[in-house]
Amino acid sequence: MRWQFIRATVSFCLSCIIAGLLLLGCSLHPSTANGKQVIQDQIAKDSAGRIRLLTFQKTNALKREEFGVKKYDMEFEVEIEFTESCKWVIKPFEQQLSFITSKPLPESQSAVMKLFDEVANSGALVRKGERAQLSGIIHFVKMENGWTVGYMELSKFNIGKPTKGDVSFVLKIDVTSIDPAARAEAINQAQEILKRRMKQIGVSKLMVNSIGKDQIQLQLFGLDENTMKVVRRAIEQSGHLEFRLVHAKNDQLQAESSSPYFHPPVGYTNLVQNIKGTEGQGNLTRRYFCKPTSENDMTGKYIERVSITSDSIGRPQIWLIFSQEGTASLGRITGSNIGQQLAIIINGEVQSVPVIRNAILDGRMEILGNFGTSEAKQLVSVLENPLATPIKIIEE
Repeated sequence: MRWQFIRATVSFCLSCIIAGLLLLGCSLHPSTANGKQVIQDQIAKDSAGRIRLLTFQKTNALKREEFGVKKYDMEFEVEIEFTESCKWVIKPFEQQLSFITSKPLPESQSAVMKLFDEVANSGALVRKGERAQLSGIIHFVKMENGWTVGYMELSKFNIGKPTKGDVSFVLKIDVTSIDPAARAEAINQAQEILKRRMKQIGVSKLMVNSIGKDQIQLQLFGLDENTMKVVRRAIEQSGHLEFRLVHAKNDQLQAESSSPYFHPPVGYTNLVQNIKGTEGQGNLTRRYFCKPTSENDMTGKYIERVSITSDSIGRPQIWLIFSQEGTASLGRITGSNIGQQLAIIINGEVQSVPVIRNAILDGRMEILGNFGTSEAKQLVSVLENPLATPIKIIEE
């Protein structure tokens, strides 16, 4: 993305907010939601519907007191989008920067009128779909009946066009199983995990911020075609890893399963492994009667590190490196089940079903899946950064 970079350190009074005394209650300090509302209200008042707020992110905050008056400075970053071509009115000589917009003068206007407009209303001509990124500080003041906005100081803004490869998601987090007191922390944790996952699959430019009590907005910029293919899975997969033993007579049972008189083995679940076919061949499916839960509670919580290597012909391989406790548990499982198959399952999908040849005592296990390099990176990212709560994309 090519940005026209403009720096300005200016401040202005939000007269409309001061006049209306937007009070934020008697909380200890204004919240991120309060800051976002300030920006939304100012955009609604100034822009005549020509500007849409895309993201608001609080980047820092400072509590202070001057002459007995409590103050709270909230640093922020926002991104806005212009919903129609217009002039974004800027008056740097008056130390003002607002969201005021006006329609550009038509081409038929005389040169004198255009010159008058340029002098009276210094501004930037923007086209529909262009975006701007701004950062600055909202200065809140504590009054008798709550917090109000004193003024807002903007430090810089960039104007540019969205480019191919930019995408925005609104995500919903299932917090129903989380204690209400711990939900805010779960949202913060999910944001950090998403950042790590995106960076591991090659996304270097991104913005993440919370929306309400159970939603997150994730914006990604400059994605190439390969990264775009795996990003959805990298977002939604929880990273749940299981190791389930396969029934000793699986092949025989699968052969008999087509009979109308067949009775599935008690205590086993029939799972499917989807295997991509080589060039010119269709995909394959294999079925395995697996135990319903992971053996000895062996899950991804015992994974210390995940890495990617290549085999002799360049195919990606994923290696799981277990913690000390996980190494001991893996040794017990493999040592007591030599000759049996062990299904490695990620997010309910069978990835690999190796035969246990001997006890694995060094805490290292290989996943021999049928995946390309991009898919391998996405799996590594998910396994190294498991989500405690399910996430679903509700808007893209």
